[in-house]
Amino acid sequence: KAAIEYTNAIKIDPGYADAHYQLAESYLHLQQRDHAYQQLARTVELRIVTGGVASLVERVASWARARCAPEIPAVCRQDF
Repeated sequence: KAAIEYTNAIKIDPGYADAHYQLAESYLHLQQRDHAYQQLARTVELRIVTGGVASLVERVASWARARCAPEIPAVCRQDF
């Protein structure tokens, strides 16, 4: 249900980066990693345009730390 709400918010305002981020979270919760990645990539694009990069980098790093796929070697996760 959350994914539907965030999708509707994005339809109203496609530039709403937080809605894209929350939709990515919702997709992850639903195990839809491809959709989650697309929304996270869109979040990054929007944040770069609006200048909110520093806070986004921390959010993405936190997101990655919490949700890294177990198949990613530990050495790849050390930077997070």
